Amino acid sequence: RAEKNGTQSFGEALQLCKEKPGEDDERIERKLRRVLACDDALELVQVLRPILRFVVSQGNVALDYIQLLKDVLYFNEKTKLIWASQYYNVPKK
Repeated sequence: RAEKNGTQSFGEALQLCKEKPGEDDERIERKLRRVLACDDALELVQVLRPILRFVVSQGNVALDYIQLLKDVLYFNEKTKLIWASQYYNVPKK
């Protein structure tokens, strides 16, 4: 439903959700841990759908849907590491 592609990665988008007043940080972190626990792209898609609805409902997020699609298509341990580092604001090397 987005009119244009955003610039924020999945990990960054989840991090922004924590900044909304009244949001439960632990709840958002559980969402990330659940995504990171997925074994393959099929499981990821099932888990990701409600999480994306939540992220978009926050209103302050402009997801990069093109990168998200690439991440889902080529979902692996590297993708998990990237998302976790983006969420925890770990600089890329």
